[in-house]
Amino acid sequence: MKARLCVGNYATNAYCFESLGLMVYCMEELAYCLKQHAFLLGTEIMSDELLHFIGSDCQVPDLARELYPMVHQKGTLSDFVTSILDYVGFFEEAEVREIEDAVRLGSGLTDYEKKKRQADHLMEKKKYHAAIEAYDKLIEEMGEEAERDTKKASFVADLYFNRGVVYAHMFLYKHAAASFRISYDWKKDPETIKNYFLARRMELPQQEYVALMAKHPECYEISMQIEKNMQEVGEKWNASESGMGLENMRSWRMTGDNHKYYSECDQMINTIQEEYRNYI
Repeated sequence: MKARLCVGNYATNAYCFESLGLMVYCMEELAYCLKQHAFLLGTEIMSDELLHFIGSDCQVPDLARELYPMVHQKGTLSDFVTSILDYVGFFEEAEVREIEDAVRLGSGLTDYEKKKRQADHLMEKKKYHAAIEAYDKLIEEMGEEAERDTKKASFVADLYFNRGVVYAHMFLYKHAAASFRISYDWKKDPETIKNYFLARRMELPQQEYVALMAKHPECYEISMQIEKNMQEVGEKWNASESGMGLENMRSWRMTGDNHKYYSECDQMINTIQEEYRNYI
């Protein structure tokens, strides 16, 4: 573990990020807050109040002077944030650049769009439980507004669709199907209904799925495309490193090579456990 010296003093008076509902008392807390909420940051944080907190309350006048022109000469939000992060030195260079990219992505978006981007980012990082919570919270916030606004209705449909994708990644196909169905009710997108039936294909026993599709003859072409996609995915899996590794494990078990078999089992279990910890 790499030791780091704290920058400046621990302030008596906290700085409040009103848009985030958070308070920070030192430079390290400020840096951590900027990292955790990079997608939600707006130019409102580029203020004399924050400069005063940094320069006077935390006793880091050099950084406050460096930031002053950015506040008063319309500097960019990403430069403002990365200047703070670079000075504090709390994160590695690669992590700072990742935060900088997140700030740029969030610039110019509405509050709803920023929050969706944050949820999307959690999904991409495989933080699936956190992503679902973020989508659910945003859906609740949109509330009745979406029912009166076509554009917002489309936005809500996208939220439900992405939530369905997250559930599918977690192999919770019943929940995925429900999310895709609601998304389709909000916006009649052919890709969404295809994903709905694909989730049902993964969820249901073969006989029940066939019975379901028999009730929807209008979706015959979709069902044929799903079966073709399933076959292609199966072929890719068999040819992949993971697929061939599983085939090797079957071979080792059949031939009695227990050392190789159990060694590979242990490695696979450790990988799955690590992925699960990341999900939650």
